[in-house]
Amino acid sequence: MNPRNALPSRLATISLLAALAGIAGAAALPLCACGPDKPADAPTGTSGTAAPSAATATTTATTTATTTATTTAPPTGDPAAKARFDAVKASPLATPVAGAGKDDMFARALVDTAAWFAAGLSADGPYYKATLAEKGIAHVDISMKAGKCYVLVGFAKLGTIVDYDLAILKASGEKVAEDDDDDASPTIGKPPMCPTEDITYTVEVKSDKGAGDAVVQLFSKAK
Repeated sequence: MNPRNALPSRLATISLLAALAGIAGAAALPLCACGPDKPADAPTGTSGTAAPSAATATTTATTTATTTATTTAPPTGDPAAKARFDAVKASPLATPVAGAGKDDMFARALVDTAAWFAAGLSADGPYYKATLAEKGIAHVDISMKAGKCYVLVGFAKLGTIVDYDLAILKASGEKVAEDDDDDASPTIGKPPMCPTEDITYTVEVKSDKGAGDAVVQLFSKAK
């Protein structure tokens, strides 16, 4: 072949190979749906979890705190004291004895006892009487008024109940005052009780030793 005639043929072959290489390179490029002015979409993953919003986190924290506070709040009151009060209220109610005269042994005994422990005070309402077995209890509800002072006086006949106790309780079971001395004439109010508001208490009447009749009466005076 004439060398001059071979050069155009070689150039044509080189041009064809370059064209084929360009086509192959274009085919190898990854496809992209974005144009020159649009950024590619950010890649998304399937294993990640989106962080909670601030509102969701606040609501969760508030709910958790409220639930914890409600669940762990300590109980109020003394269960043993409340159980005692409930037992007293379930006991027999002492019987009021109104209009007792001087010939009434218990009325005289209460006045004589009050002369020692409630001097200057007068009987405030009737006295109350309960028949008690040993370790037995009864109760009576008493009302006190603001502007007055009170002493609670009890008495049991000698030779029957030898250890007679009184206790004044609130409805919560809290003990206001008590006389648990080993005698038959308990007295509460030394010095006298002077409430600042009208109030009602429950009195536990108890025979700690012996059995028989026991009485209790409230004495009062102006403050």
